[in-house]
This record gives sequence, structure tokens and C-alpha cells, in this order.
Amino acid sequence: MKIRGLVLTAALSMAPGLLHAQFDFRIAGRDFQVHSFASQGFAYSNDNNYLTMNTSQGSFAMTDGGVNISTQLTDKFRVGAQVYDRNIGELGKWHPQLDWVTADYKFTGWFGIRAGKVKTVLGLYADTQDMDFLHPFALLPQSVYPTDLRDATIAHLGGDIYGNIPLKKLGSLSYTAFAGQRKDSKYGGYAYSMTSLGTNLHSTARFESPEFRD
Repeated sequence: MKIRGLVLTAALSMAPGLLHAQFDFRIAGRDFQVHSFASQGFAYSNDNNYLTMNTSQGSFAMTDGGVNISTQLTDKFRVGAQVYDRNIGELGKWHPQLDWVTADYKFTGWFGIRAGKVKTVLGLYADTQDMDFLHPFALLPQSVYPTDLRDATIAHLGGDIYGNIPLKKLGSLSYTAFAGQRKDSKYGGYAYSMTSLGTNLHSTARFESPEFRD
């Protein structure tokens, strides 16, 4: 069956070139860790343009990067933040954003609290794709991890409770529950779609009810 108008992306052309940097330093006797990453991709489609890039002609407009810093204030209390920037076609447009800024207190192995602009636990995206030391995929399946909506899905303003409950011979059970507000950037896919239809957006936000993940 002949497929026309669908985006065809070759694995080699979509694989991002990566740059990583990390170092540590000390202030007032405390260790601070700094990590950063950058990637450059190339996208090509046989017909329709994809993710606001001119992919029907081939496009290198697929660049992103970030830097984060964190420190362990006590054995149980950790704080950190990440700044991220991207230019993917019309998305991002080199406007840096505060990806997340979090205070994390772990009371015990089975109970901890995170608060601030907290990175939202979302399948592989939070666990693997957007880690500062590992960026294995240029794109994950877009029906589940839409890159154009990254601004809204990466983090929420609110808090998490989480932990790891040992189940003896059955292993362990990890859980995360979160509640808060998620906000779309005006440089993201939702705002781009609305403005292309003639709607002017001043701000957008979504309120999240508690969700659980194990």
C-alpha cells in the first residue's frame, strides 16, 4: 500500500548529535553538580512538513540544549533546577525557560516529598528521554510524547509524594502521586496551533488532579 503525505524519518537522520558537559564545585563546604547537554538533529519527510519544520526539503531546525545544577543540602534534602532552550521549526524560537526547580526531601525509603516546579513523571520521557546525562532518541512516539506540547508536559507547579516500598520476596513497589498546575508556553505547539487559527492567547494553564503511578 502506497503511503503518501506521511512523515518519513530515517533513524540515522533523526539521531541527534550530542554534546555533554559536567563538573562539580564546592561552596561553603557543599558539593554542587552541574550537568548540560545539547543535540542537533536533521528531519526529512516525503511530503507534509512536520513539527513546524520545512521537512519536505530537509531541515536542520531541530536543536535543543539544557543545563542544570543541584546540591545535596543534607542527607535527606536535595535542591536543583534546569534551564532549557530549543529551536524546532517555529517551536521554542530560542526563548529559554525554567524547565524545573525542585526541593526534594526524602523522609525514608518509602516516603518522600518534592515541591516547586516539579518534573512530571511521564513514562520514558521523564525516566529516560529528558535526563541530562542520557538522550537516546531524537523523538519518542509522538502520540504519547508530543514534542510540540513539551512545555506543558515536562513539569507541573505543585508537588509529588513518592517512595519505594519493599515487598520482601516479591521485590518492591515504586509509586509517585502528584497534583498541581501545568502551563503551556506561548512558544509551544498549543499556542502555535491556536494563533495559526486566528486566536490570540495571553496565557494558558491546566489544573491537575492527583495522579498516581506505580
